[in-house]
Amino acid sequence: MLREKLEALLPASLGTMAQLAGGFRTRVKQQLSSIGARRRFWEKSLNGRFATLAANEQPQQAQQQLEQDLPRLRR
Repeated sequence: MLREKLEALLPASLGTMAQLAGGFRTRVKQQLSSIGARRRFWEKSLNGRFATLAANEQPQQAQQQLEQDLPRLRR
């Protein structure tokens, strides 16, 4: 019963987002040395266009969005 409640609360795209983010994690860590910068990157990504694209089942576009967002944050 608890599992069903949790699954109902979580977005269906969470698995896609987690998989894409997991594959990008090392790259983010290499390019953003501070924990604060990495946190800002992930907060922006998980609340922005990347999340929208993943939710709309567009994993390739979501991956491209992560790739575009990373250099922008480094500036």
